[in-house]
Amino acid sequence: MEIGGSGMARHSGRTSSGRGRARSVGALAVATVCLASVVAAGPSAAAPKPTGPPLRIGIINSEGAPGLDFPELTEGFEAAGLYANDKLGGFGGRTVETVPCVAGGTPESSQQCAQQLVDDGVDLVMVGIDVFTDFTTLEAAGIPVVGTIPVLPGDYQQQHAVFTTGGNLSIMPAIVRIAKEDLGAKSVGLVSTDNAAGNVGLKLMTDSLDKAGIEYTVVKGGDDETDAGYQGLVRTATADGPDALISLYTGAGCTGTIRARASLGLDIPAIAIATCGTEEVLDATGDDAAGWIFGGASGEETGLVRVAKKYLAKVQGVSRKKADAGGLALVGFVALASVAEASQDLAAGGEVTGTSVFDAFATAKGRRLWGGGQPYECGQVAEYPAVCAFAIPFAVVGPGGKLKPYEGGKLVDGIPYLP
Repeated sequence: MEIGGSGMARHSGRTSSGRGRARSVGALAVATVCLASVVAAGPSAAAPKPTGPPLRIGIINSEGAPGLDFPELTEGFEAAGLYANDKLGGFGGRTVETVPCVAGGTPESSQQCAQQLVDDGVDLVMVGIDVFTDFTTLEAAGIPVVGTIPVLPGDYQQQHAVFTTGGNLSIMPAIVRIAKEDLGAKSVGLVSTDNAAGNVGLKLMTDSLDKAGIEYTVVKGGDDETDAGYQGLVRTATADGPDALISLYTGAGCTGTIRARASLGLDIPAIAIATCGTEEVLDATGDDAAGWIFGGASGEETGLVRVAKKYLAKVQGVSRKKADAGGLALVGFVALASVAEASQDLAAGGEVTGTSVFDAFATAKGRRLWGGGQPYECGQVAEYPAVCAFAIPFAVVGPGGKLKPYEGGKLVDGIPYLP
């Protein structure tokens, strides 16, 4: 690892870069685990079983590509389809039938998926993570789109698609709000992956820090740094004595930066993204993770998570006890289940089509995502019309690596610090 010193003037920050082979999506998917955190409200009362003809729901999601491999999102969508048919009356009384298509992380594969789903005659498309979603082809065919995670800035401006979360647009400003309003930080050290996807999230983070008037030092590295490498990144980011440390790493980078803070004897507050709050990371870091705050994580398994596991078990072909609701599985589940809930009123009258289901969700007022989770209203921020929900939960790590809700599980939105 090489830490450079490009030295951008400290207007609000400066950047140095340690380059390594980047393997993960970086900060791309950070915000989405927030959807897995729903409050204690129960799911909707069981509706009559669907009797209408199937409503075909296309699924576009990235799998098998370096840094873009999220099969659990597809599992979440499919599990929620089973749940909707079992408990919600399908979509407006019509049976849900899912039609998945795997995008391979290239524009060509995304275009192929869009065309395949058009040819398959799907009524609506759910998008997991797809950097190059071919909205033009789907729009031309009259197929509406509900996504989970906007990736590129243009996604926020889509006129014929909505997203159940703002992705980085939700989590980065919310982390800044915690840093400024809860921690009183006037300066932060920031470590992040140096790859295209990571830089998208990093830009939103630094823009939000600028909006909040917080100074920052950015240090970039690869996802496969050694322990010494991660220590070098954290040491450089905190050399000027900032009030807090923020890590935008995922996967092995979570473990590396958490251990680095402990090894360096730092006691400043530390914030990371929800993908660092996994059992794998917490088991590997133990007490070293104590005090870390994770944006987008809930810190507890609610009854609703157990409901989701029941249907995930069927998709995964395992017992409910062995069902894996980790990663982004719950993100997909919550998204499709939320659309199904919004479509329930359509069963009382009117035509149930992909467009009417989309409209029921996209124009809803005063609703929450499945199970009483985050409030949503698509287009609530005019500059980002395709984004429906901004509020996210936070969790804090206690002794022994135990995750618990931050300040009682309050939801935080970063709207005041949106770029």
